[in-house]
Amino acid sequence: DVRVQYESPSSFYSTGWSHGKESFGGVPDFAKGSYYNNPLLNRPFDDQEIIRQWPSFAAPNVWPTAHVPEMEGAFMELGQLIVRVGRLVARQCDSHVHARCPSYPPAFLSELLTSSRVCKGRLLHYYATHDSNGCTTA
Repeated sequence: DVRVQYESPSSFYSTGWSHGKESFGGVPDFAKGSYYNNPLLNRPFDDQEIIRQWPSFAAPNVWPTAHVPEMEGAFMELGQLIVRVGRLVARQCDSHVHARCPSYPPAFLSELLTSSRVCKGRLLHYYATHDSNGCTTA
């Protein structure tokens, strides 16, 4: 399977392709496949110690360029749009909470999202399954 070469066990499958690595009810979940990467930075850190200490967040992105050359650009573009929308939502949340709790820093969440280098995007695919009656479900 070509997808295996895009797995990243060293990042605990938090970068690149992942299938059957997550559990549902203590059982490996083969009903979905995921592709994780950082939509802001292909390499959020150069410091190998940081990457070693925080591999789920700090590992460089893994792209299937040889097999899906357009994926990187599309993923990054969509992911960055989602992050921008998230920052707008965070500003509204900050405003709402600060109005009700003045001790809450007025831009706490939005500043956190703006300064973060470790956002994660996930492309998620659910495989068709069959129920006990033999019907296909998604």
